[in-house]
Amino acid sequence: AVICISSHIKNSVSGSSRKNYLVPNALRQEFLSMPKVTAITNYSRAHILVIGTITENKRPLELLDMLFSLHSSGFPFHVRFIGSLNEKDSYGAAFAAMLRMAALSGFADHVSHLDSQSIIHEMDNAHALVHFPLEEAFGLVVAEALARELRVFASKVGGIQDIVNLVPGVELYPPNDFQQLCEGLQRWMLAGHPKLVGAAKFMQSRYSPRSIAKDTV
Repeated sequence: AVICISSHIKNSVSGSSRKNYLVPNALRQEFLSMPKVTAITNYSRAHILVIGTITENKRPLELLDMLFSLHSSGFPFHVRFIGSLNEKDSYGAAFAAMLRMAALSGFADHVSHLDSQSIIHEMDNAHALVHFPLEEAFGLVVAEALARELRVFASKVGGIQDIVNLVPGVELYPPNDFQQLCEGLQRWMLAGHPKLVGAAKFMQSRYSPRSIAKDTV
């Protein structure tokens, strides 16, 4: 038998095992506390997070290129990339070079490592998460972001689709369609870059350890 963390994984192994059990990742308890009310609604520009190791699968370089275009169009925002960066790798080096230009333009920065409490602080003081991988077995960062009521813009791949199912206000796009992603971000910013109020309770009911255990039994 195989324990599968998403329908994507379950479908992938369905022909090679006798039994498959769908048991999603549970969210850590600290992410399930109700998000703190902050002054971010007074920010004149959107604060966006991109969380994940700087790798070709996560595509932060392609995202940064798209965000350069968005910035050049006059949209006010700031994006923070959070994740380990290896500048000895050719992809990491290309990202670092472009990031330096974005930092000089004043709309992007990067942090390598943060503990869970620091990640929660970042989420509670941001408006949205952009997560656009080519492949994703589950997509825990998406569930964590929704638990902190961030607006989520993501690629329609893997386990991300399980997580956002029935959550209103989440925007999924084909994994190579950066144009649609850019247009979605533009619409959201023009609407005042709101967070996703109500998503925290939805994540609590679906991905708390107690809910996962109850549904598994």
